[in-house]
Amino acid sequence: MRPTPPPIAVLRFHRRSRMTHRPTRPRLATTLFASVGLLAAAPLVARLPAAPPQTDPPADFDARHAALTAMVAEKQAAAARALADARRLIGKAADARIGGTGGDAPYKDGLLATTAIPARPATKARTLRMLVTAYCPCKACCGPNARGITASGRPVSLNKGRFVAADTAVLPFRTRLLVPGYHDGSTVEVADTGSAIKGDRLDVYFPSHQTALEWGKRWVDVTVVE
Repeated sequence: MRPTPPPIAVLRFHRRSRMTHRPTRPRLATTLFASVGLLAAAPLVARLPAAPPQTDPPADFDARHAALTAMVAEKQAAAARALADARRLIGKAADARIGGTGGDAPYKDGLLATTAIPARPATKARTLRMLVTAYCPCKACCGPNARGITASGRPVSLNKGRFVAADTAVLPFRTRLLVPGYHDGSTVEVADTGSAIKGDRLDVYFPSHQTALEWGKRWVDVTVVE
């Protein structure tokens, strides 16, 4: 009895499987190109320099290494000594400047380790005999363009309204003065000027016109602090 053939679907499956698992064969063109490439690279490979032969270190290698290490250590020690000498000199100069004994000043992390540095002494005070008047920020005293700003650019509220106007050729801005009878004897700054304030004239500022009128005009000995 003749066997029944398998269904068509099964035949197709077997055919597809055989096609899938069929081993690939190298093509002739690929093989030829690879061979030509190897032949072309052969002269280049032959021209490469040969690796240097392995040689032993010189007999005096250890001695040279020890001498180089000693030289580096000597240079480092010389640099440390120079830095210490520089710090000592700076310490002496700083100590002498602040009124010390001139000895070596201690250092910590490269900084002068002084406990306290006294304030710079004030310059020698001088006294000027000046004619002192008073003014306020009103238009009668400062003109119609009064805006509450002094000639130095600072507002009239400076030091709670306590400053003076002076001739800047005689007393520059920020000069501190002691004017007897003004601001309870505390120092005030020169913060303003005026066309009528020349030479030995001084104008003290008051917030109100009435207080300025009460001051009037008087000759006083003004102390220039700085």
